[in-house]
Amino acid sequence: MDSSDDDQSSEDGEQPVRIPIGNPPVVFSLPGSEEICKQVMSYLPWQQGKCSFRVFGNSEISVKVEQGVANQDVFVICCRDAVESEVNFALMRLLLFVSALRGESPYRITVVLPCLDYSRQDRRLVAGESIAPK
Repeated sequence: MDSSDDDQSSEDGEQPVRIPIGNPPVVFSLPGSEEICKQVMSYLPWQQGKCSFRVFGNSEISVKVEQGVANQDVFVICCRDAVESEVNFALMRLLLFVSALRGESPYRITVVLPCLDYSRQDRRLVAGESIAPK
């Protein structure tokens, strides 16, 4: 590798993706995303992570990461299933899951979110309205 390759990559601002050696990435699937996760995992030699979700009678959510992910790249696949849950519930479940993952000290967390709800609310139409995705 000559130095001209290094100069070119630094000029573009792109840095190579670093995967921690000895720790293969882990892919987690949130409820409602199982089908797309199976399809993704059929192309990847990575392992699927183990997690559990519980909903209490008063609609509170409990999330548990059932395996260690310290110093590993973690991918979370989150597709909202209209039958499984409504928009706000799915986003709250995602936020709680990411919070639980951060407690496990992964190297990096990447959320794969094919459809971002609230993305159409990116501007105010009248004074006093909130901008949800901000």
